[in-house]
Amino acid sequence: MSGSSGSSGANLLLLVQEDDVGNLAKFPGNIHWVDKGGFNAMQVAAKYRRPGALKWTIENGVGRAGVDKEERKEGLTALMMACMRFSTVSGTDFDDPLCATTLIRAGANPLKQDLNGLSCMHHALKCGLPRIAKFLASISEGPDLVHLKDLSGESPMMLLDRDWRSVTSTAFQEACAEMDKVWVAYDMIRSRMIMIRSRMIMIRSRMIRYGRV
Repeated sequence: MSGSSGSSGANLLLLVQEDDVGNLAKFPGNIHWVDKGGFNAMQVAAKYRRPGALKWTIENGVGRAGVDKEERKEGLTALMMACMRFSTVSGTDFDDPLCATTLIRAGANPLKQDLNGLSCMHHALKCGLPRIAKFLASISEGPDLVHLKDLSGESPMMLLDRDWRSVTSTAFQEACAEMDKVWVAYDMIRSRMIMIRSRMIMIRSRMIRYGRV
């Protein structure tokens, strides 16, 4: 996009990077503008961990319909970007889960995968962000997230066991504990479902035997 709309769109993204919510209202028509890299205002806010600007993009035009929009190159959503570390961004606490929390509450789908099959939890673990990984494990989709495999067949639980299980930091130990808890709960539910299914099959077999079906 070029001309005045492109210029104002670029200005909007600069304000997002600075978390200048007060001046963002001057550019409501450019909320969906994307830069040369294919990133919109919501994705930029997530990348730079700008909670005020992120909330503004959600409330002023992007909404639930656009919260899972993917950028063009890798298929990253704003939530995935809120769970990643970027070498081009400095002075930021990348392991702050506030932006990820905001996006989940806005309706972002944590089970979406990028073009390589990576989920937000894959990204959090690959980038060494234990607080975000712990948060993701605690949400209702946590049991599905820890088992979700990428295109190479690797799940977040496999990443945890391979790369982070032996890390002694408190944050990683808490993340491991949360994911272990989710793992146990998932296995319990799966075992119960198998048991219920077996009982249903047995009951049906008896009904057939006695001519009640």
